[in-house]
Amino acid sequence: MTRQWIIEHIIDTGVVDDTDASIIEKLIEDASQSTQAIANAVNIKRTTAHGRIKKIIDKGIISSFTLKLNYSKCGLPLRVFILVGYDTHAYDITQKYVAKMLSGLKYVVQVDIITGAFDFLVELAIDDMSTLGDVIIEEMRKIKGVGNTQTLLSFKNFKNGYETIKQI
Repeated sequence: MTRQWIIEHIIDTGVVDDTDASIIEKLIEDASQSTQAIANAVNIKRTTAHGRIKKIIDKGIISSFTLKLNYSKCGLPLRVFILVGYDTHAYDITQKYVAKMLSGLKYVVQVDIITGAFDFLVELAIDDMSTLGDVIIEEMRKIKGVGNTQTLLSFKNFKNGYETIKQI
């Protein structure tokens, strides 16, 4: 099951034609499949599929093909999100700097600068609660510009209507 809404949107707004949208849909389903497999699924020649994929990349519609690790299988079964407030008393420290520092911490998967009651959303993949406590208390809260934190533990993950990663 793909993100059908995005496929409909890019067709409706004229970003791509139906064939390119079908190629994108197949890549969303599985970006590791061969160009020949995509060509077969979309019912076009392999060389045509290759050229269209290159055009989609050149337009910047596809920004990268990435690997997604199953952190649980890597011995990091806890998926945690930490809401972090920006310490407004750290006048000489920017939010961008704080985000960079947070993203460099061990176990941090991603940091987003967000709006709302908190300023950062930090995603971690971690092995146990004791390590999590150490990361928050001994490392995260020592970064100049980090204010209050709120920790959220993820129990299950869903994407496109399906459970994706079985966690704890």
